[in-house]
Amino acid sequence: MGGTGVSVGGTGVSVGGTGVSVGGTGVSVGGTGVSVGGTGVSVGGTGVSVGGTGVSVGGTGVSVGGTGVSVGGTDVLVGVTGVKVGVIGVTVGVLGVAVGGTTQFRVTGSVPPCR
Repeated sequence: MGGTGVSVGGTGVSVGGTGVSVGGTGVSVGGTGVSVGGTGVSVGGTGVSVGGTGVSVGGTGVSVGGTGVSVGGTDVLVGVTGVKVGVIGVTVGVLGVAVGGTTQFRVTGSVPPCR
């Protein structure tokens, strides 16, 4: 509660703090879920993943080399594919899909029209 849950190869869970996992799942409610090579999940905070999936409900899903998924928040993706529901997402490197929002493309310096 309000601290840091750390796990290697398992699940790090925190309420109001930071859930950190290496190779597993970092889960946080109202804080930051961080995972390296796994899944960072946050409700009302930030889901951060390096090489995996950053998932956030009502916050920010951030992924480097994986997938950032945010519902009602913002996706920041580097070199991956993002799915945005009702929000504005920024995708660097590849295709993004926006539902009820706007996806901005940054592929080799060009900005194709969003549909």
